[in-house]
Amino acid sequence: MFAQRLVLRLAPLLTALVLAPIFPAPPAAGQEAVLDSALLAGYRWRNLGPDRGGRSIAVSGVVGRPDEAYF
Repeated sequence: MFAQRLVLRLAPLLTALVLAPIFPAPPAAGQEAVLDSALLAGYRWRNLGPDRGGRSIAVSGVVGRPDEAYF
């Protein structure tokens, strides 16, 4: 019982620590976000899974394939 409560309390913190390097903080007030258009031009988006509603519960990259990720 104690372990379950501990995991539930730590889950948001652990999620934030895992996702922090992936989603950097927004720019400060008065600064514009700079995004290299060449980076975006290289992406090709496609749907690999069935259509479904709801939230994603996991995200993963692929070792050795930096252009591939699963959500």
